[in-house]
Amino acid sequence: MENFIYFLIFLIIGLFSSYSDIRYSKIKNNLVIVGIFFSFISFMYLLLFKYLSFHFLSFVIINAALITLVAFLIWYFGFWAAGDSKLFIMFSFFVLLKVNPFQKILPLYPIIVFLTNVFVLLFIFLLAVYFTKVVVFIKNKVLQSGSRSFYDVFLFSLKNIFKYIKKRIFKCLRFVLSYLTFIMLIQLVVLNMNFPQLKLDSSLSMLSYLMPLLLYRTFNKTLLKHVSILVFSSFLMICLLVNSFIIFGSSAILSFIVYLKNFTYFFVLFYSLRKLLSLRNDIIEEVPVANLPDRLQLTDESILKFGFKKIGKLYPDGLTQDQINEVRTDLLRNRSSETIEIYKTLPLAPFIFLGAFITVLVKFPIINLLIFGKISQTYF
Repeated sequence: MENFIYFLIFLIIGLFSSYSDIRYSKIKNNLVIVGIFFSFISFMYLLLFKYLSFHFLSFVIINAALITLVAFLIWYFGFWAAGDSKLFIMFSFFVLLKVNPFQKILPLYPIIVFLTNVFVLLFIFLLAVYFTKVVVFIKNKVLQSGSRSFYDVFLFSLKNIFKYIKKRIFKCLRFVLSYLTFIMLIQLVVLNMNFPQLKLDSSLSMLSYLMPLLLYRTFNKTLLKHVSILVFSSFLMICLLVNSFIIFGSSAILSFIVYLKNFTYFFVLFYSLRKLLSLRNDIIEEVPVANLPDRLQLTDESILKFGFKKIGKLYPDGLTQDQINEVRTDLLRNRSSETIEIYKTLPLAPFIFLGAFITVLVKFPIINLLIFGKISQTYF
């Protein structure tokens, strides 16, 4: 009966929030409030009638704080809107309700698995969109060229891709070395704290796989401006490897090789995801100035073309009502255009809902199934 009520509320909130995000580009706060209230009542029930321990209470409080922090950081770095962050927090509580609090895992690890599954689903969708765009682009080039064959256009596209990779590879190498050094330092410190009962390797690896999405902008702006960063990172990595070899023996090198292989898989995946996310800004529509939608996102071309100096700061949620009024007034007063180009935002609620649902059912990151071709053991 408990599971029936749990999944009933889970599905109702997930389906309605997904429909609302797709249809109206907004997530109603009432749905989030109902979900959080249900989670709170469920946690209180588990505390009073099932676990009745300080460990469970601390488990809930610590994870709730960390979940809120992660959701805030993802919103702060502009990955999704505030409504998506609130929905992520709510579904994270639903995932926690199915976690055994006495299993020896790091705090927040189930939520990291949940977040990974959301990203993987989004990645698969965007990859399909990207593949479709590439096919249409090549087809149009063939039709426009007339004499050029499909093979010629495809070869031309590959040359452009390799030229781009060659241009970016050094910058990417600096990031990878700096980032690996940063993560290895964290792992070395934690391993020296002697907590063998925790799933340190898998948990910390999952954290390191997700952090590029959040830290890429910081690394890009502060750490990757000088070649000295590359030299220092390489030197520090060698020192860490030697130190690990002295402490843990040859197993440290073997563990690092396995870690490096897994890191490469995930880094390529999520770096590609960051690039594919720009596809959300490739879907453009032209709307009348007199009927501007709420939370609209102006295209870069629109901002440059009309030169809106009073818009102010741009947020992941879109323009505020005051900013929209300023845009409308400016366009109508100057009669510069009757329409304006805006981005069609990609609704993330369906991916968050499906990611949470899959996490509750299988309890492991589905990326393991995609990479290794086999079903992993449950992690919590």
